[in-house]
Amino acid sequence: MIRSQPLFRNHFIAITTASMMILATVLNPAQAQPALPTGVATSTGTQPDAKIQSLLDRYPGSVVVSADTIRLAPGVLLTLPTASTVIGPQAYSCAYEWVCLYSEANGEGYKLSFYYCGFEDLGRWDFPSGGKWNDKTTSIYNHQTDGTYSIFYNWNGVNAWDQLFGLTAPRTRNLVGTSNNDKIDGIHVC
Repeated sequence: MIRSQPLFRNHFIAITTASMMILATVLNPAQAQPALPTGVATSTGTQPDAKIQSLLDRYPGSVVVSADTIRLAPGVLLTLPTASTVIGPQAYSCAYEWVCLYSEANGEGYKLSFYYCGFEDLGRWDFPSGGKWNDKTTSIYNHQTDGTYSIFYNWNGVNAWDQLFGLTAPRTRNLVGTSNNDKIDGIHVC
């Protein structure tokens, strides 16, 4: 019996260690990915176009999720407008539980979408036709769960983020003709 105790202890330690490693992998929130919008594939199976390829090159680890959309980072999607993009007030297309920023009025143009709660500096993300996403937002769709509030900010150029407005889900906002058009530099999602 004395000889079997070390064997039992070694097996117990090995099983416990393996179980902890599996749990750490499964429960690690950094590994978690939000569900992609309905109908978005995880790979197009074709060669991406030049704009998509340029963005893939700028963001190592980014992934093509459809012919016009790439995942820049976990919970961040960039969608390019296409010839089949809907034009007009019905153009607002934003997956449930996401906040979407658009470069043009009425949910048109380039779209930058966020899933995870937290602050996002739009100057971190390249705008497809040059520059950064800060000062490029003209319309918004907060399509998070009902009642979820997101706040939009402007960098004052010196030392602080000035709150512009908040938007409660589900709601859209068109910024054309307002003092906030092309002024948003940051967003606190949720």
